Amino acid sequence: MILELIGILAGIAIFIFSIEELSRELLNFSREKLKDIIQKFTDKPIKGLFTGIIVTALIQSSTATTSILITLVDAGLISFTQSLGVIAGAHIGTTLTAQLVAFKFTAFAPLFVIVGFIISFLQKYKLIGKSIFLFGLIFYALSIISSYSYLLKDSELFTSTVLSLDNPLSAIFTGIILTVILQSSSIVTALTVLFAMDGLIPVSLAIPLVLGSNIGTTSTALIVSRNMSIFAKRTALAHILFAITGVILIYPFLNQFTSYVVAVSANEGAAVANAHTLFNIMMAIPFILFAGFFAKLIESVLPSKEKELIFKPKYINKLPKDTKLALTKIRLELINHLRLTKEMFDIATDMFATKDSSKMPLIEKYGSLSDYLDSRITSALVAVSQRNLSEKESKEVIALSKIANQIERLADLAEDYAYVNVKLENNNLEFSKESLRDILKIKISLDEIYDTLFLNFNHINKNKVNKILSIRKDIDNLISLSHKLRIQLLSKEKIGTYSTVLFIDAIASFEEAASILVRIARNAKTE
Repeated sequence: MILELIGILAGIAIFIFSIEELSRELLNFSREKLKDIIQKFTDKPIKGLFTGIIVTALIQSSTATTSILITLVDAGLISFTQSLGVIAGAHIGTTLTAQLVAFKFTAFAPLFVIVGFIISFLQKYKLIGKSIFLFGLIFYALSIISSYSYLLKDSELFTSTVLSLDNPLSAIFTGIILTVILQSSSIVTALTVLFAMDGLIPVSLAIPLVLGSNIGTTSTALIVSRNMSIFAKRTALAHILFAITGVILIYPFLNQFTSYVVAVSANEGAAVANAHTLFNIMMAIPFILFAGFFAKLIESVLPSKEKELIFKPKYINKLPKDTKLALTKIRLELINHLRLTKEMFDIATDMFATKDSSKMPLIEKYGSLSDYLDSRITSALVAVSQRNLSEKESKEVIALSKIANQIERLADLAEDYAYVNVKLENNNLEFSKESLRDILKIKISLDEIYDTLFLNFNHINKNKVNKILSIRKDIDNLISLSHKLRIQLLSKEKIGTYSTVLFIDAIASFEEAASILVRIARNAKTE
């Protein structure tokens, strides 16, 4: 009896080890590739759905898929809305293991173990061999557990434990707890299918157990996202709501649902596996069809005025073959990049007004996005420059290249300007009301230049350039007056030396930004 019990525990240990090790091996090898796949194939909810199914089926872990997904959303590589399709797909993809158990794939397990073991000795195919070996070991472990399952039937402890789950709700909560502890719904569902197949757990309790594991697997997403952006938190919440809402909706009809899957399934184990798959497909359909509605619902639960930054160009993902059209697209992307720098100055100015430097990480993220856009725009210009260009087109490429460099410099200036606020806070200093008033006056004039460029970027003439020059002179005058006032106040010891230095640094950023905007206007001139 003791030896048989050790056999069951050993089988469970090998099963858990194998499934976790297989997931880890595949992730270590293909994490970056998986990130690329998720990023590339999530532009539409239906694409995201199939991406989530395939990725999760490959690595056998919805937890790993959603963790990668949350990381991508936090980094701005995909949007929160794009993540919804992948979430639904991950829930479907994780049902593969249960289906294979129900299909009695355990019969083929020794073959996979032997073949994988042999292939792993070939250096070139070592990872493939190890993956096949671990895949086979998962099901071989299940066959070990199954061979000793007769002991559990005769165990009073096991029988009383099953009987304690006297209603579906208890089974759901048990599924949640077990999955949170084991951190894998695949482990819980596979064992549940196996035990149902061997007659250890009635289907009426096995299905709620699996539904509970569907909820339990979302706990990792909550933990992973706790120190991430609001958009990553929304993705985690979507993952949780998908599972919980599904269980709430199916619960009143659980008896009918159970009767249906039992009627269409070959055996009890297949019924549990089919219930798991069918449930997630049923939940995925409305989730995908009404992705926009679900996104708004989650945004209302976790509101934020923060703009979601996506590391993706708006206009130059694919350059048109027509050169004139390609240059027009690049101009539009330059305007998009220019707007980004204005937003950086807006956020930084708000930091001064609210005496709050907590938005510095956001500014840094804007800076990273600016670097990314600059890289993509430069690559696009290089690609166009290699075409057969007319003299006019060649000149435009050169002008746009200069503008690209100048916009990137604006982003650097905005970061420097924002960092002044951090220096103030680190030294327990703050600008006086007069200093803030001067900053806001200069900022308003800088915004005028920005707005003039936004309205006229594609048809700037000499008059528009002169208008921008006139505003630039106003900024110079405001800065000159501010300098004079600071010198007077310093001489009367009414303001501190270091706070004055920081104030001069702040308005120097405006001064250089205005000069750069003038150069952008001259380079953008089309008439």
